[in-house]
Amino acid sequence: MIIAATLNGERIEHADQCVLNPELRTEPLPERLYRKSHPAPVSAKPEGSIDRIRQKLVRDEIFGLGSPMRIAVLSDIHGNLPALEAVAADLDRLSPDLVFVAGDFQNRGPNPREVTSFVYQSGWTILRGNHEDYVIWQSQNFRTDDSADYYNWLPARWTAELTRDSMEWVKGLPIATRLAGPNERSIIIAHGSPRSNDEGFFPTTPQTKAAEMIGDNPPALLCVGHSHLPLVRWINSTLLVNVGSVGFPFDGDRRASYGILNLGHDRWEVDIRRVEYAMERVVEEFDRVNFYQGAGPLSHLIRRELESARPHLTPFEYLFGLKIRAGNISISEAVETYLSMPQEQIETEFIRVFRRVRSPS
Repeated sequence: MIIAATLNGERIEHADQCVLNPELRTEPLPERLYRKSHPAPVSAKPEGSIDRIRQKLVRDEIFGLGSPMRIAVLSDIHGNLPALEAVAADLDRLSPDLVFVAGDFQNRGPNPREVTSFVYQSGWTILRGNHEDYVIWQSQNFRTDDSADYYNWLPARWTAELTRDSMEWVKGLPIATRLAGPNERSIIIAHGSPRSNDEGFFPTTPQTKAAEMIGDNPPALLCVGHSHLPLVRWINSTLLVNVGSVGFPFDGDRRASYGILNLGHDRWEVDIRRVEYAMERVVEEFDRVNFYQGAGPLSHLIRRELESARPHLTPFEYLFGLKIRAGNISISEAVETYLSMPQEQIETEFIRVFRRVRSPS
């Protein structure tokens, strides 16, 4: 089978690795920079809750694929309603046969209730990402004594308050789904990987690690989100497609990102689409819904993520988390200092601290 990809309008046949991140530094940033939140210590999670959720939510749903067929995959909307509406309008023009939302439609953005209602009523197939898990934990009155983690969890706690009426539906969503593809080769759509919604594929992920994440009986095509970085890459015999993020891209391009998979008679074509939307409407929503008050001080970093199309929650944690926990700086002072830093300084300081933490002398 022939597989081709269209990235930024450029057609690529049998791409070994294509990353839609033109501003990525020559020295790749650690993938930890792109991880979006900080899971609580295992001992601090509601006992057994997420284990019970995962046991019943990893399931196969077989969709038989005809030819030709067009499949749309959206991921990481994160409560950004204007971006979702713009992508939905683009889908109306393209008329795909199937639409999948690969998780993380909640948390981070100002309209989690409206986005949840939108996808619930859409008729699309919805998966559960790690941020839905975070919201579930917060709906169970999860608490932490860690002073920095208290603020890390506030956006999810605020989201949980707004989406309680949909919580049971969200708990019932799978983390991956399998489609019966041509030539007896399957297609898997997942949030992070087929085995977990809390790990992801990054430009820096080694081939051996990526193959392990894909697991036994690898699909012909694996379509994911989670990292917020559009990516097309071969992992042995599997074409890995990361569709990026609808609501919070992290590749420096503020436009919403999603994927279209076109199945011909003997050919897959992958198109990573970028869609303009009215970002100023999202900024207005931050004020209208009292997001800064409800989601706490880190809401200002989330706004910077939106406007810069770069990750900021994780670098902030690395640069200021220990200082906040030690009482050397207040959360407000830390946020103000971070927001005054230019992007290049943030990345340089993050790499320095990351290496020190990972390789202590």
